[in-house]
Amino acid sequence: MKHGIVFDWTEKNREQAMSSWGAYGVLDDKKKREIALEILETIKEPLQAAIRTALDENIPREISAISVVVRNTLGETFSHNFESIEDAIMFLNAFDEDRDMNTDDAENLLFKLNEDQPPLFE
Repeated sequence: MKHGIVFDWTEKNREQAMSSWGAYGVLDDKKKREIALEILETIKEPLQAAIRTALDENIPREISAISVVVRNTLGETFSHNFESIEDAIMFLNAFDEDRDMNTDDAENLLFKLNEDQPPLFE
């Protein structure tokens, strides 16, 4: 706990997060900058390398995956992932709305949450 503030609280520890945020909020800008630089120092080199790579126009980019998201008029989405453009094109060429957006076998959450209880809605 450097500077009297816990910065590595557990994800669900709201109380610690609020306490730390409150303590950090009352610090002056100079102290906040000092803390920020200390925290960034631990990841500075890999972060700089990642930024250089992301911004380097000379590094060739290759497609690693294709995602197709089909959205219907009810707002339902159907996500399909492919390893190549060719696979995605084959899927789209063979796409059949009746077959590929059929939800007849899907669980109906509105009417049947637990089979031991009556439906929520009739």
